[in-house]
Amino acid sequence: MGRNRGFTLIELLATMMVIAVLGGVAMSRYFDWSDQAREADESSMAGIRTALQLAYMDHRVRRAPAGEWITSINDIASVMQTRQLPHGITITGGQLEDQRGNKFDLTAETATDPAILELDSGGGGGGGGGS
Repeated sequence: MGRNRGFTLIELLATMMVIAVLGGVAMSRYFDWSDQAREADESSMAGIRTALQLAYMDHRVRRAPAGEWITSINDIASVMQTRQLPHGITITGGQLEDQRGNKFDLTAETATDPAILELDSGGGGGGGGGS
């Protein structure tokens, strides 16, 4: 009589344990990346907001003509120290978008107020953002 060729209960349990451990390691790596992306996005947006404030003060001190003010989403890169948007921040459909998919609307600079970025409440993405 031939022996049945199957897995024993012990072998199945051992396999399930290995899969569970590997899944746990993978999940912890995913959450670490999510936290890093959130921190990078928040830092990038804080840098952009600071650049907008500094540009506003510069424009008022120099009495810059309205043509130099920040009135379009495309003007933002020009006030950044590197003359480009931070890594992971893009312009999509007239809005800034971070690497988690959050979208931000620009309110144009005026004679009395700096340009500001506000999270688009319908902007999808990973939530959070704010000021």
